[in-house]
Parts: sequence; structure tokens; C-alpha cells
Amino acid sequence: RQKGNVATLDNLEVSEGDLNIPFDKDTTEYTWILPSDKSTDLQNYVTATPTDPSATVQYVPTSISYSAVGDKFDIVVNKSASFATSTPVISVSTL
Repeated sequence: RQKGNVATLDNLEVSEGDLNIPFDKDTTEYTWILPSDKSTDLQNYVTATPTDPSATVQYVPTSISYSAVGDKFDIVVNKSASFATSTPVISVSTL
């Protein structure tokens, strides 16, 4: 993959539960299936790696909690030099 002034993800991993499909750089929506005992501080279980090492990654909201089926959060990848942004969306559900 080409690195440079891009605002995309090179990888997306969760350390608890599973994503419904394997990571693909062209996929912009995932469902994260969590064990039922995980509901708060979910950002601690997500690792989003930007393609460009100088890009920033932000979770919106910054403190991710699960309270209802279909809760969603965004992963915002921002490369300010190119003013590019990318926002994969993750829906959260439990087993």
C-alpha cells in the first residue's frame, strides 16, 4: 500500500470480541460483536492504524460505551497536510 498524504486505515483490530468481517481498506462499516460483560471504555479494545504514520486517529465519541443495539462510533483518520479525512463506522452489538 502506498503511504503518503492519505487519510485511510492500514489496519483495524479489536482485542475483545470480533469484527463481523475481516479488515479491508475499502470497507467503511463494520459491526463489532462484543462479549456481554464489556460495555464501557471500549476505545481501550480498538487499535486503528493509519496508512500514513503522520496521520491522526480519533474515536468519536472519545469514550465509547455500549448501551443499545445499533450504537455506533466513528474512527476519524485525519491527514491535515492534505486536508483529507476518512471515517470508518463501527456498530456495536453483544453476543
